[in-house]
Amino acid sequence: FSGESARYTWYRVAFLGGVDLRQGPSVEAARTGETLSQNATFAAAEELLGADGRVYLRLADGRGWAFDDTTLFPHDPAVIRGYWSPLGPAPVVAGDGTAPSAGKLDAPSS
Repeated sequence: FSGESARYTWYRVAFLGGVDLRQGPSVEAARTGETLSQNATFAAAEELLGADGRVYLRLADGRGWAFDDTTLFPHDPAVIRGYWSPLGPAPVVAGDGTAPSAGKLDAPSS
């Protein structure tokens, strides 16, 4: 999945309360038990326009379905479409704001 991330559309959860994942493409579908927290990012492998005006998003990793309700709530959408992708851990930064050179973190201070 990670090597194919460029072929998916990415979304970020904008809603403060997060988004409960569903077992199918409907807000009436059973919940999976997992909630994506605000600012979580995910890749959508499929997008289906629902009769209720929401776009249902099948997560590429198979965890379930989320929804984009931007057309219904443009000032408070559940998710925002974008170009986010997971990143590794943030780089370690030295106290002076520069990245340390190799071995610098383990060297005793004098």
